[in-house]
Amino acid sequence: MQSRPAVGAALALLSAVTFATSGTFARSLIEAGWSAEAAVIARVGVAALVLAIPALLSLRGRWHVLRSNGAAVVLFGLLGVALAQVCFFNAVRYLPVGIALLLEYLGIILVV
Repeated sequence: MQSRPAVGAALALLSAVTFATSGTFARSLIEAGWSAEAAVIARVGVAALVLAIPALLSLRGRWHVLRSNGAAVVLFGLLGVALAQVCFFNAVRYLPVGIALLLEYLGIILVV
C-alpha cells in the first residue's frame, strides 16, 4: 500500500479540530441542561456510528480479530475514550474551555 502523507496530515488536522471544538460544544450542551455524561454518550455515539462503516469494511473476512480482541476494544472504549471524555466535560462545566484544554494537553507533563 502506498504512503499518502497528505491524507494523513489532513486526517490529523481534522482530528485536532474536532477535538479542540468538543469542549465548546460540551459547554453549550451543559449550559442547555445536559449532564456531562449525556454529552459524552451523544459524542461517542455519533463517533461510533461514523466509524462503524470503515470499521466494518476493514474487518471483512477477519471477524476472528474482533472476537479475539473484543474485551480489549470494549475496555479501551470505556476507559480510554468515554471516561476521559466524562472527566474533560466535567472540567469544562467548572473551568473555561481554554483552561480545561490546556490542562488536558499538559496532563502528561503535569504528572511527570
